[in-house]
Amino acid sequence: MSWTDYSIFLISQAFSEVGDNLWALGLKNYLFENSPWTPAAGLAAIFVIQAIPVFLFGPWISQKIQQRWRRVAIVADTGRLIVTLSFAGFLFLQGQSLGADSVVYTLLAAQFLLEFGTIVFQNCRHCLIPVLYPNADDIARAHLWASVASLSAAAIVPLLFSMSLPSGSKMQIHWLMWAAVVDAVTFAMSGAALLFLRKSERLKEFQTETSDSSEVSNRSPIRHLKVGIVTVRKYPQVAKILVFSFLYNFLLMGPVEIGLVTFLRKDLSLPPASLAINLVLFVGGLFAGTLVANAMWVSKHADHLRRFSHSIFWDGVTFFPICLYAFLHGKLPNNLFFAGLCFLFFLHYMLVPFVKVSRLAAIQTLSQSKDWSSLLGFHAVAVEGAAAVSVVVVALLLSDVSGTRLLAIGGLGATLCGLLGIFLLKGHPIRSPEAPHLIRRQSHPAGVDTRE
Repeated sequence: MSWTDYSIFLISQAFSEVGDNLWALGLKNYLFENSPWTPAAGLAAIFVIQAIPVFLFGPWISQKIQQRWRRVAIVADTGRLIVTLSFAGFLFLQGQSLGADSVVYTLLAAQFLLEFGTIVFQNCRHCLIPVLYPNADDIARAHLWASVASLSAAAIVPLLFSMSLPSGSKMQIHWLMWAAVVDAVTFAMSGAALLFLRKSERLKEFQTETSDSSEVSNRSPIRHLKVGIVTVRKYPQVAKILVFSFLYNFLLMGPVEIGLVTFLRKDLSLPPASLAINLVLFVGGLFAGTLVANAMWVSKHADHLRRFSHSIFWDGVTFFPICLYAFLHGKLPNNLFFAGLCFLFFLHYMLVPFVKVSRLAAIQTLSQSKDWSSLLGFHAVAVEGAAAVSVVVVALLLSDVSGTRLLAIGGLGATLCGLLGIFLLKGHPIRSPEAPHLIRRQSHPAGVDTRE
């Protein structure tokens, strides 16, 4: 696969991200304003719905896609297109006669179905990158620029959101319908882009390497789960990454996901468009963070474990200035206050690519290519599952806590997790220029790090 072909893959991902982010903004806003439960419970429901497919199918469905990633990715986009168009058609025909509660349940059902395709597409992307760019530092950079591709496209979402939704207005059913239509169009464009990809010699070699485990595809999901657990145990360092990923997301995601919306909409009394502005800061921060990380990570002796733990620590620390600055609300001129707040959020979001990329790069440079899909399936469970559990816990126990305090709680949890990781995650710099999938051909036992 040439760089042109890889660019096509990134473009397909970018198209998909546009619709996903537009849909996610509408979903959060509608549930925050119209949830039959508390606003926190409405937001928690989104994460529970997203986590169920990950828990049920993540560890084993990823093992089935490794040899047919392009075809599976196209099927995933097609399935998500059908779901979003069906939802838009349902709202067009029945939306005006439905109560707010019925719309909420329909939204959650659509999100549940969409999450299956999302799991599959993300696993296809994660498996493809280290095959194309096998060196340790190249893997990190490829993940970074994959993020840039999706974020560049996602930058248009806040503009669409702000233009179509007047400031301070309630989320309307017809807006959700058109958001679903836009999402469907982006899935169609993503699938069409994938049709133009060609199969390179490196991808053919990768499929040959993974074909020796093709008999696993006929096993039951329970058997797949057991095989996946055995695979994780082969790599002690990767197992530590998965444990820390679960702990980090459990301590951080619930307080932040509920706390951020509560902070903007309730603590500061901002309109729905504030979430769109936050997404602008998110995209800009991730883009700037990607550029900084790409400039900093030029070492040919990449210690991704060390990068991961330090990134978690500083990610948590950046929440404290935001929470302290919030006490100046009403004491500073509004324009000055919100300019400072935007700057602090921008700095925080710059840390996000450091965490995500170092984690994925560490997993894929410390394991063999034939095990990537299985390990990434458990990675999805650690990230999505922990986030869902965390959100539910916060919704049940801390629903009355202010958004400012929730952000502080999440920042404290991430900071402590990062400190623990700095002392416990002791990785070895990767000095071998060889691809991870070539290391398994050496005479070292499986699971032993040969790159000391």
